Amino acid sequence: MDRKKAASVAGALVIAVGIWLFQSGKFKSEAQADKFTSTFLVDHEQTDNGFELFTSDTNQYSMWFPLQYVIHKSSYKSSEDESEVWTASTKENDSYNAGKITALFSKKKSKAAQKKMDAFQPDYMLKGKNATIYVKKQTRDGKHSIYHAYVNDDYSSKYIYYTFELRSSEQTNSTKQQYWVEKILLNTQFQKNSADYSAEFF
Repeated sequence: MDRKKAASVAGALVIAVGIWLFQSGKFKSEAQADKFTSTFLVDHEQTDNGFELFTSDTNQYSMWFPLQYVIHKSSYKSSEDESEVWTASTKENDSYNAGKITALFSKKKSKAAQKKMDAFQPDYMLKGKNATIYVKKQTRDGKHSIYHAYVNDDYSSKYIYYTFELRSSEQTNSTKQQYWVEKILLNTQFQKNSADYSAEFF
């Protein structure tokens, strides 16, 4: 067998083994391999590359969760189906989306939360599926891109406040980074429980 054929066979073997490892569950992402984070993920649920469907323990919302991130168990707090907060981060240093994500879900807007929301000055708005999203971008020390976002349910008082603190550099593709953030925001959906919905939203 000549060198070209040998290289071709070796390449095909590597690909075949990689596919087998992935499909058999031998290869896992950081999120899938982490015992705590994996409890929120829905196995084999179809999403875009690099994400898996996340379902909240409150049963109030779902989202696309980035598979290179891991939720810190010590940061996780919930109050039955009323509220939930968690922080996730990644160890990757060379990825355009490496950094930290914090999410705070609440079933109802308190007076203090409504006051903060009213004072929030977004740079732009997005329209998700049954949700309205307000986004503000900041930079800090030229090393971090920080996105703040409110995802508000169009039919109830439910909302999620996200903070994405992502590493930034001259090599960072900011357009690609923003697209990644927006993909998570646009794929956040609230569960439609009729008992939670006030008549004022109909």
